[in-house]
Amino acid sequence: MQARAGARLLIVTAGLSSALALAWWLLSPDSSAPSPDAGEAQQPSQASAVSGHIFDEDGQPVANAQVCAWPSIVRNLSYLDELPSCTTSATDGSYRLQPPWPGPATINAGAPSFSPGSWTERVGEQHLEDVHFHPGEIKEDVDLVLKRGGSALRGHVRDVYGEPIAGAVVSGSRVAGAHPRHVVTSQADGSFELWLAPGKAAVEVHADGHVMRISSFTSPGTDAEIAMLPGSTISGVVVDADSGLPLDGAEVHVHATLGLFSADSVRGWSDANGHFELSGLPPGSYRLSALDDTHGIETALRTSLGFAQSRDVGELELPATHVVRGRVEIGASREPCRRGWVWVGSEDGHGASFIDDRGQVELRGLPSGEYRVRLSCEGFVARDDYDKLSVGEHDVEGLVWPVDAGLAISGQVVDHADTPLPGVVLRASPSDENLSPVRTRETSAPSDERGHFELRGLSPGIYALTPDAGADRSATTPTRAVLERDSLTGLRVEVEPEQPPPAPEPPKKPAHINGRVLDSRAEPAADALIFALPRDRGPVNWGDLYHGFEQAPATSGADGHFTVSGLRRGDYGLRVFCRGGSIAVLDSVTANAKDVVLECDRFERFDEFGELEN
Repeated sequence: MQARAGARLLIVTAGLSSALALAWWLLSPDSSAPSPDAGEAQQPSQASAVSGHIFDEDGQPVANAQVCAWPSIVRNLSYLDELPSCTTSATDGSYRLQPPWPGPATINAGAPSFSPGSWTERVGEQHLEDVHFHPGEIKEDVDLVLKRGGSALRGHVRDVYGEPIAGAVVSGSRVAGAHPRHVVTSQADGSFELWLAPGKAAVEVHADGHVMRISSFTSPGTDAEIAMLPGSTISGVVVDADSGLPLDGAEVHVHATLGLFSADSVRGWSDANGHFELSGLPPGSYRLSALDDTHGIETALRTSLGFAQSRDVGELELPATHVVRGRVEIGASREPCRRGWVWVGSEDGHGASFIDDRGQVELRGLPSGEYRVRLSCEGFVARDDYDKLSVGEHDVEGLVWPVDAGLAISGQVVDHADTPLPGVVLRASPSDENLSPVRTRETSAPSDERGHFELRGLSPGIYALTPDAGADRSATTPTRAVLERDSLTGLRVEVEPEQPPPAPEPPKKPAHINGRVLDSRAEPAADALIFALPRDRGPVNWGDLYHGFEQAPATSGADGHFTVSGLRRGDYGLRVFCRGGSIAVLDSVTANAKDVVLECDRFERFDEFGELEN
């Protein structure tokens, strides 16, 4: 078994609001090219497969479509670094691929001249967006329909020194981390071409040895130039706490410190010698944990990484733990919940699991103790009074957690001329007007071809309905909805055209910042990378380097001198990465400043707010 060599960290953006909300709740108290990372990224399992056809809107087959299975992000409470398993559709539109992991996945497809599409299905009250892969199970007739009218977004992937990166996995969607996506790999010259729906687009790039990058562009376009920063690596060995023997196949988690980039994680697996290696990490502070079917630990081991550093953390000692298995059922019908998650936690530890399409749940790595239970099942309401989970000296089997039918809000999304608007995602959030806690957390659903929507699984309370209609429309204010004893029907949500942007100001002469970079001995530091980050939206933070920032860095010469050019006038924060992992920071400097001196130094770690501690 191989240790994972290319794990990466995703910087969570506002587009992943549901993932952030979940993280906040849990943390509070035969594949053909390109098939990115398909063979090394996940723990092997009994072969599963999915097959189907790709059609256009007229029912004609779409050949050479790129079809990808993405590990589901929110539903399996998993890791946002994982890459898809991909294949290409045949001349009759057929495809077959074998995802190398068990669990839920989102099936996407994209092709030239089409907007990307995703597989969905409604089963009873639940709108399914994932295909669940059970070991050895073959899923057939998973068909997708692509709509014409796609637009091409072209660009290049390069490293920070301007060298092209071949084989980078590039995906594009309307919102960062969302589906559907089109996936391609960069060519030898770093070039790529994505076919997306016209309008704003989020482009996500993964390249071996580099930190994952998300950038915003407009499609169609030819200006998607993306610079990738070198990543750092954490390695170590996983052993049994009692015997000291290495553990093969342990799942290792590296968690970024909350407040720096996100609370999300990178994961990999140990090899036959217990060795693991996780790469593509940005500078920051991390904590490590690991588990397998009989061991687990939420470790206090913490470490920090500089720029393009490697760090061996030594041994992770795993004590014996237990597995809990159960099922989530819908009321008296006892039908399975097919989409959701379960979380258990206490001072002794915590665990989380997706709910699969059979309603089944498996929680691993739990030490003996008592745990409180929380869960979510789409379209239904969880109860407040689940019994505490008691874990003793053995695994726990056969648990059942029921959920109940909730209320619903339904209606139609229209524009100012009463024209129905399809594809508008409506989000229902508990309003601040509620005097007592509302059992339902944020939920969302898209409007159909006639503009109709239905939000299910709501408990009584007051909700704010906010539509996300894309780049060219906006809602004036959220729509207020009050649920008491009965569901609410016939609600009209109006989405207004977006106001035209103000006329652009006359172009101004570009500004620059120049100066010198020195090392810790006050000697000139050559080949340092200098980033100038605008402060027009407030203080600069480290995450700005990895999301949405397109200004190419300047490089210091042999004498340490540098010039950052092509800047707008205003204030900037400087972030400097020097050879050997040291960093320099200047929080505020005005454009056209001269003779700026930056001194690189090492640091011990980032604090909980993402600031450097020496």
